[in-house]
Amino acid sequence: MIISLDFFIFNAQNIKKMKEQIKPYFSEFKPISSDSIYYNVYGVKETKVISGIYIADSNSKPEIIKQIVKKKKPVRLTLATGVSTKVLITNFTTDKKYFIPWSGAVKIDFQIEVVEVEEEFNIIGALYGLL
Repeated sequence: MIISLDFFIFNAQNIKKMKEQIKPYFSEFKPISSDSIYYNVYGVKETKVISGIYIADSNSKPEIIKQIVKKKKPVRLTLATGVSTKVLITNFTTDKKYFIPWSGAVKIDFQIEVVEVEEEFNIIGALYGLL
């Protein structure tokens, strides 16, 4: 396993790249004839874009991810490093190529965009995070 999204597990051969972006929020105040002053505003937006490929693999795997996306609820994203966060899937794209009649697409490129969401701390959430 390299990444799991909810109950779905991605293997290393399926992931091409993962892009991460952290955007802190600041407020800007510009006094007359002076440099700007920046103030910290609560919140940080952290996004991840996971890109991968399925070659000669089951065409049902992207369909499973589609069902997770259609729930429109936060899911747990866990990396092989042990980092586990709650995320919302904001975009899911597939690009199917090279079709054969008896099995469907031979090559499926996919891209999943997620944004991290705040978790309420409670004992059940803490225990779930340890699993």
